[in-house]
Amino acid sequence: MRATNGWGFLLFSLAVFSAALLRAYFADALPIGVLAAFSYFFFLAALVFSARFGRLNIFYALLFAWAIGALLTSDLSADDVNRDQADLLRLAAWYLIPINFAVFAWLEERSFLSVHSLVRAVLIVSQMGAVLFIADSLYLDTARSALTYELFNAPDFLSPIPQTSLLFVAFAAISLGAKIITKTQKTLEIAFLFALIGSLFALFVYPDAIGQFVFLLSSSLIVSAGFMHLAYSLAYYDELTGVLGRRALNEGMAKLSGRYAIAMIDIDHFKRFNDEHGHNVGDQALKMIAAKLALIRGGGIVYRYGGEEFCVIFGGKDKREAQQYLEETRKAIEDSPFVKRSPSRPKKTAKTHNRVRRSEVAYETIPITISIGVADSDSGLNQNETLRAADRALYRAKENGRNRVVLQGK
Repeated sequence: MRATNGWGFLLFSLAVFSAALLRAYFADALPIGVLAAFSYFFFLAALVFSARFGRLNIFYALLFAWAIGALLTSDLSADDVNRDQADLLRLAAWYLIPINFAVFAWLEERSFLSVHSLVRAVLIVSQMGAVLFIADSLYLDTARSALTYELFNAPDFLSPIPQTSLLFVAFAAISLGAKIITKTQKTLEIAFLFALIGSLFALFVYPDAIGQFVFLLSSSLIVSAGFMHLAYSLAYYDELTGVLGRRALNEGMAKLSGRYAIAMIDIDHFKRFNDEHGHNVGDQALKMIAAKLALIRGGGIVYRYGGEEFCVIFGGKDKREAQQYLEETRKAIEDSPFVKRSPSRPKKTAKTHNRVRRSEVAYETIPITISIGVADSDSGLNQNETLRAADRALYRAKENGRNRVVLQGK
């Protein structure tokens, strides 16, 4: 079992956003007070999570969208305010929101009290200040013409949208999509994307108060859920290898009952491997071993125990039943040597030498094997005693020459 890479969270986000579409469509059946309360609650939760996890870029992007929404639905929508300010802010938001989301998604994270964080805050305030200033200046008509410039004959459903802003929205979507693809942990990037989509729907597709609350609620809920997902991953998964970590093992052990088998696994001569090839290469080898172990059959759940040691728990199986699956995995690792890029490989290969034999360049293969000890609950041991029995069996596997599976009591 490997750490979720975020695609499950993408399905969750799609479900939440689909529900928001339905609820916005049937908005008359919703009490606005309840929507407002939940919207503000999850918005505050998203901001607290952003500050707590030091992910202030999403904090500022979401804050900007909420600030514009609040202005457009309250003060600027009153009868006695400058309508030019409200209209220009609504037009400018089509450009500013995608730009901010695209830029903030790629900026390096900084602490809340840093100068960089202050610059982001000043930038957001300056953007809205500049729009409101232009609305009261001689440049109002020029700004409005520039923001509403028509590139093509738009169909009716696109007529309320500034055409050139579609380029900015597309750029932001592509930018966030690229971030999702390139990141291993995709949760917050997916939340970033849906926060952008929800903000645009809230401000422009359903610009009434209920529609805004529905979509800002969905955006904030997705962002908050993204942080909770991240917190879970940090707590229960090993960051380097992606498999479950020690905390998850302790909880899994506490829940064991009935028949089960526990295997302890150690990478053979790993200290020597690190000494010869360096810790960076050692980390890559750990990832490879973890990936192979994650494919184990028989319902085995893989945990990183610490260092170069792993643990596998088989619920409902004894040690002999688990042995066949462990032996398969041991053999798969033995037959798949670790591939290390050779330091003598040139960074670029000339076009005239692009048909070089593989054995002459590029890679060095390093054999890696594992030793495994297995114990089960059939002998009447409790969970911790079974784990220790598996560890003793692992020790015997090393004494007997390594690269083998040894059962408890053998």
